[in-house]
Amino acid sequence: DAMAREMEHRGVWYALIAAAAYGAVGSVSFEHYSGTDILFINKLYLLQDLHGRGIGAAAIQWTSERAKEMRCRRLQLRVNKANAAAIRAYQRAGFVILEAVCTDIGSGLVMDDYRMEKELG
Repeated sequence: DAMAREMEHRGVWYALIAAAAYGAVGSVSFEHYSGTDILFINKLYLLQDLHGRGIGAAAIQWTSERAKEMRCRRLQLRVNKANAAAIRAYQRAGFVILEAVCTDIGSGLVMDDYRMEKELG
């Protein structure tokens, strides 16, 4: 239900990531921020056993192509500051850190992230 609401009310897209010989291995969700040239990647999940095989890079490339179709010139995402492996992977894919963002999500919990961006050619 939550995904259907996001798709209907915010225009969020969801895609399953599949890899030959493995089947479904992850997912990506993204949305075009209305009135901007930004496509924001909300979530990018990939089975941990398949990290480092180029599947995540292919998913980012596929998402970049969707962004260009939507006339977006930039991809953005947020990544936890402690997730060094993901930060390195995003940097290899052309993302740069724009800013640190700390968001209170209630009950004494915070999301301590970097907002990253990739310019699309």
